[in-house]
Amino acid sequence: MSTLALEQLPPAAQELHHQLREQCGESGVLCLSLDKRYAVRGWLGEPGRFGLGDLVRGMDVRAGAPYLDHFDDAGRLTLPFVNIGDHRAVHLHVLPDAGDEQGEAEAASDGWHVLFADADVELVRERDVQQRENEARARTQRLQGRLVEATAQGQLWRDQAEQARAATWRLAGMLSHELRTPLSAIAGYASLLEQALEGAPEQRDQARVISRSAAHIAGLIEATLEQYRRDSAEVSVHPQPTDVRALVSHLTALMAPLAADKALGFAAYVSPELPERLHVDGMRLRQMLLNLLGNAVKYTEEGGVRLDVHWHHEQHLLQLAVADTGPGIAPALRERVFEPFDRAGREGRDGTGLGLHISRLIAERMGGGITLDDTAPGEGSRFVIQIVANAIATDAEIEASGEQIDVEPGEVLVGEDDPDLAALFRIFLSRAGFTPSFVSRADDLVAAVRGQAPQLVLVDLNLEAGDDGLEAARRVREDGYEGAVVAMSATDVSIREDALAAGCDEFLVKPIPPEDLLALMFEVLRRRATA
Repeated sequence: MSTLALEQLPPAAQELHHQLREQCGESGVLCLSLDKRYAVRGWLGEPGRFGLGDLVRGMDVRAGAPYLDHFDDAGRLTLPFVNIGDHRAVHLHVLPDAGDEQGEAEAASDGWHVLFADADVELVRERDVQQRENEARARTQRLQGRLVEATAQGQLWRDQAEQARAATWRLAGMLSHELRTPLSAIAGYASLLEQALEGAPEQRDQARVISRSAAHIAGLIEATLEQYRRDSAEVSVHPQPTDVRALVSHLTALMAPLAADKALGFAAYVSPELPERLHVDGMRLRQMLLNLLGNAVKYTEEGGVRLDVHWHHEQHLLQLAVADTGPGIAPALRERVFEPFDRAGREGRDGTGLGLHISRLIAERMGGGITLDDTAPGEGSRFVIQIVANAIATDAEIEASGEQIDVEPGEVLVGEDDPDLAALFRIFLSRAGFTPSFVSRADDLVAAVRGQAPQLVLVDLNLEAGDDGLEAARRVREDGYEGAVVAMSATDVSIREDALAAGCDEFLVKPIPPEDLLALMFEVLRRRATA
């Protein structure tokens, strides 16, 4: 039975309660009123429905709901997919009783109102998505197995080890190109389907599954190439436009069911200051977070896992913290966890002991690092990633700043020898207002630039007819072309520096989401306009 009436709640809590009740029904919403010591002041709704059947006034709510903690400096926030036991999940909305909604320390001085919203229906949908991703992963793992079998024969001859390694790298590059090129078409047309299915949510979600699966396969290709880079101690990063919020959402959909299988809570918080897109290697960021989140779920038996994402504008710094309530790591072993093949006292678990080592190398290549906070034994672990990134301003932000640079879409010359991708580029470039023309040979691209002087050249560096695309880009600059040149490749990020040295403004790795490519094209054109 409720101890509070709706009209006794603060206005913000009343408004949110009404919205959640519309979405989840009367019995699907619970509002708890807590004082600053987390003692229960009262409630509106049915606590028993949310695993709080023994709730009484004055009790410390954390005794029955340990996930309701650490709100002191948080301000107003939303925690999606928090596990409350019995494989059930809720969305938590935390409203401070005083202060504004920006998160000042004094915001929680009087306590909080915490609203629970039943998320089981959404969690079931996310589990279905996870199942489809698992099926895609199994298929790609079989493909990866065939790749390993294809390279094993060459390693039998020890006296030709260097030659075999070079041959294997060429094979990996070829397979990367052959897989990434059709993946680009799959991801691109899936994006077009999403736009076309705006009024059909179920079918649009299915198109999004295709997009996520294509991105996952691309990640597996990159992971396979990573095995070969380790032989030469090479860790490469490739920044390009990345929607970090979407990345966190995808990771939440992936990890929340895994945490729920162990009766663990899982929560993710993204700072509202985070820009819409950052110029950062999204694939590498996903790789690091999957490693840290996977470890957190693996080594935690009670409590939960939390991911916090913050953006520090002045320092151009992206900070991501992964915290858990597991056994923690002894002080003497904390630095060892970053050493290759060192399990730091966790030898009884699956794994190679390389994940944290590689993640630190990646973070350092991205201008930052990974640290492990000091925590007392038994109080869990908190890993913090910090990387340098540049925000990509939206049109609205540029206009608001008074620094609007009008860039009218003009003629774009595309060098692409895959007909499916060429057709895809024609669709979304035309929709964006560009006038695209196409060539499939590198030498034809050089001649077309001389004759047309397009606003921007988009060139696949792996064109096979005549010179390759890299040489074509170099020749275009030698001819005096001063427009924008954006290079792309389905082979490997290692040619990024070669592309920039040849005069390209930017370099992208296929598959490329159409919206990200368009955002980067406009950014390059604005840079050219102000140069």
